[in-house]
Amino acid sequence: MPRRRTTGCPPTCPVYLPEAGRIPSRSGVLIEAATQLKNVGGIDIEEVLAELGPDPYCDGDHVQGANSFVISVPRPGDKGTKALRVHVSHDDKGRTRYAVIRVGVFWIGPDSLEYDRTAHGSGRRSDALRVQYGDAREGEDYHYSNGSRARPGAPTVNNITLAGDGTYRAGDITEDGKHGPWVGRPGRYSSTRVPEKSEQATRRIIYKLTQHWRKQPGLEELRAAHDRHHAPHRKADHDRRAERLRAQVEQLAAELAEQEEAAAAQAALLKQKQSEPGEGEA
Repeated sequence: MPRRRTTGCPPTCPVYLPEAGRIPSRSGVLIEAATQLKNVGGIDIEEVLAELGPDPYCDGDHVQGANSFVISVPRPGDKGTKALRVHVSHDDKGRTRYAVIRVGVFWIGPDSLEYDRTAHGSGRRSDALRVQYGDAREGEDYHYSNGSRARPGAPTVNNITLAGDGTYRAGDITEDGKHGPWVGRPGRYSSTRVPEKSEQATRRIIYKLTQHWRKQPGLEELRAAHDRHHAPHRKADHDRRAERLRAQVEQLAAELAEQEEAAAAQAALLKQKQSEPGEGEA
């Protein structure tokens, strides 16, 4: 009988997928199992291999499954640490989704509001990031974006469900949780700040996720995807600014021509005066 799914997660959910990467050989798995089970009698590796038959995978094959890693964060009251498994995936907007088991979902990516044309054009990249608490809904309205409601899958830290999002600089967030992004919970009109202990506990998790985000092999492609996603409205914004500047240039050009014409008229008067006979001359 298949295992009953109690989480509401679809079959494609990372928790039900194999770990992405190199597929271990059957003999390797059995050797590891035998090592772990040696104290209780072990297993007959050759017998098990014979029952399984040919291995459908070749040595070195890889599986396109879930990517995950483990972070270690302090327990409440700093009484030791606890390990949390994090499943990682990406969207086409250059953001990374971190599904932290037993906590909830964090989305981390570049802060689009930090875009600066001069810095971007010079090749420098801002380290400003935005963290979103929970998954965005299709056609998300302001209740979720401003934090007056918690998004689906929103993290729960110290029994407090988080809402909204926060911005921060990757180099400014600290491991102790004293510095970092806004951490809020649902409020009447927008998210309200959580208690200090919950804030620091959340930031400690975000710190670990941020270190992973900064060291991702595909980070530059994520940044490029972010830029491509925002290119249409950024171009429209630059077009509007350019149009305003062209209007200003035309106005200034007209004023410049007017002033040059007036200056030329005054110069003609000066020239005329200089050519007239001086007083007392006959």
